[in-house]
Amino acid sequence: FCLLGAKCSATYKVIIIMGANDHCCVVHCSNRRSTLPKGYAFHQIPAAPISRRNAWIRATGRKLGKKRGELTITQNTKVCGLHFVSGRKSNDPTNVDYIPTQHLPLQHSTPTLKRRTINSERAENYSMALSKATSNKRKTIQRSGNLLFPLDLNDIQHEIVVSDDSESESTGNSDMPLYSGSTPDHTYHKFWVTPTNLIGDNASSCTDNSSQTVCDTKNTSVQTDTTSVYSSISTGVQVDTFEGHTTNLTNIQLKQHQKLISELNSKVKVLAKETACLNRRLFCVENLMTCDEKAQFYTGLPNIATFKALFSYFEPKASEMTYWQGNETTVRTHKNKGPSRKLSLENEFFAVLVRLKLGLLVEDIANRFDISVSLFSKIFNTWIRFLCLELELLFPYPCREKVQSLMPDSFSKFPNTRIILDCTEIPIQKPSALKAQRETWSSYKHRNTYKALVGITPDGTVSYVSSLYGGAASDKFIVQNSGVLNLIEAGDNIMADRGFDIDVELNKRGASLNIPPFRNQNFQLSSEQVETTRRIAEVRIHVERAIQRIKTFHILDKTMPLSLHIVADDIFKTCALLTNFQTPIIKMIQ
Repeated sequence: FCLLGAKCSATYKVIIIMGANDHCCVVHCSNRRSTLPKGYAFHQIPAAPISRRNAWIRATGRKLGKKRGELTITQNTKVCGLHFVSGRKSNDPTNVDYIPTQHLPLQHSTPTLKRRTINSERAENYSMALSKATSNKRKTIQRSGNLLFPLDLNDIQHEIVVSDDSESESTGNSDMPLYSGSTPDHTYHKFWVTPTNLIGDNASSCTDNSSQTVCDTKNTSVQTDTTSVYSSISTGVQVDTFEGHTTNLTNIQLKQHQKLISELNSKVKVLAKETACLNRRLFCVENLMTCDEKAQFYTGLPNIATFKALFSYFEPKASEMTYWQGNETTVRTHKNKGPSRKLSLENEFFAVLVRLKLGLLVEDIANRFDISVSLFSKIFNTWIRFLCLELELLFPYPCREKVQSLMPDSFSKFPNTRIILDCTEIPIQKPSALKAQRETWSSYKHRNTYKALVGITPDGTVSYVSSLYGGAASDKFIVQNSGVLNLIEAGDNIMADRGFDIDVELNKRGASLNIPPFRNQNFQLSSEQVETTRRIAEVRIHVERAIQRIKTFHILDKTMPLSLHIVADDIFKTCALLTNFQTPIIKMIQ
């Protein structure tokens, strides 16, 4: 179509021969067709739009002319791909490669000469009319996905159809020739005017509308009055002169934003899938505490509900903890608790229980939770002391009335039993000091051990746990020095093994002792003594079952390093008292 909509049947066939004489016309650039690096191409200076053509000419650093050093545009005068960011030009006005921008010389001080044509005069007249009709300044679009220079509506041209047909007669009053020097290598400006207010239904002729439109069939040019303003541009640039302002590139920006949003949405979906996959691999309470079996495996607690309830009870006080800093620990106020937490309180509690139950090394758990070894050591030492103190408050030594109310039927032969005592040993690393080696050497285990006294009520609840002693200490010595005798009241019955020869100490407090009888001078036990031994063994076995539950925390069944000596008591007491949350050892029969 021609500019005024007249159908043009004349078609043109353009044949471009890529000559070997192509050269780059940019100052200080000596690239030719033979020297251009692989992957780059030559591009002709576009004939339209005029603003784009002028921008290309300015980029060459030359001015138009026929003198030496000036620019004379021929079919071999081109710009090489080295002057574009991507190596090739782009016909998208929003692309940075719409004009050359790379490796350009300093701009020439003398303005470039303009070739006066009927089209350029029409463009200048229209530009003056538009500047008078609108008061807003033209907005420049930066490289953030918009135009690189002010949009010049004078440069808006109709698309010229090039076909293989030869010459044919035009059905209108004028023919539309190709721009001089234009080649199929170019794609002209993407904005094409649709002057619907200037084109009638009969597109085969041009009308003279108050001398505002001139149709020249000889020069094939169209000139409009300076007072007429195009009402719309079909690709998105709208000119609104009703109130003297221009809405510049609204639709283009909207399209750019929609494209960007769609790209970002796709990236967000991909990243969300990757994040979900990585989160499922994290070693944390959210991923591992998914069923009661896993809760019991990792924490030693019977189910998730118990873990949640226990943490809810500890959380208010745990949030006010001052973390252990070694021997130089000082009391801090609650307003200053050191650096921010790397783990949540729930994950800290979970990590401590995991180490107690699975017996993992500090380095292993630190790597699993992606924290430093020193940080987890501080967390573990602080929490283990906190748990020991809190669990001792949760399970105080029970009174006689409470023990009697929960007395199982299996203790009907021993109704006054209040506590069942037994000792257990845990292996430790061999100390370097000879005195420590002697005190921790166990003749029973034939190695260095810690020894502790454990007491349970008849229903199987751990009610007393002593501090740790060296493996060389006897059962009687531990009972006398641990403080358990201070809890004994008159009328209590204490059940223990033969090694607990504490009759004298208990008689002073008005209590009695139930232990299997000794053989003394007799060759063998009497039938009454055998029956008594059997009855005591039937109910005393529960303390051994309780100790066996304590040893399910694997931090105790492995050789304990001497580095844990400072918190060894807290570790053993915490493991012992945590077994009280498990299912009862003795089933109560109502």
